[in-house]
Amino acid sequence: MDENQAKPPVPWRFITEEAIQRLNARLNIREDQYSQDWEFEVSESNRLPEYLDIYENELTDEDDKFALMWLIIQAVDGPDMDEAMWSRVREHLKADFSLHQWTVCYWCNLDEEDLEHCFDITPRLRELWHECRPA
Repeated sequence: MDENQAKPPVPWRFITEEAIQRLNARLNIREDQYSQDWEFEVSESNRLPEYLDIYENELTDEDDKFALMWLIIQAVDGPDMDEAMWSRVREHLKADFSLHQWTVCYWCNLDEEDLEHCFDITPRLRELWHECRPA
């Protein structure tokens, strides 16, 4: 960590290689050998309903749920966000906030005041962050 970089308000959590391998197999994802940002490279917005169905009905492993939520947020993020899909995502983030607090923190871009420099989903996740964040 850069000494000038602020420490995040929640503990960091990282996607495990094992979770990536399991999700790649489940989702039929062929990952490039030089891939370094799996969660950004493989997410496809047209697969969001599938991702949510898998999250809701198949996954029990926390590492898998954590990793898949990164794909889900990447897929739902955008200027034309589907409100029904966002509602489902929000409920999972709220219900499993202790699992996903680092993910929410990351997408909140808490260090950035100008929302023009943030993700489209940032204002919604900031609202969720203030509602659910640890005391």
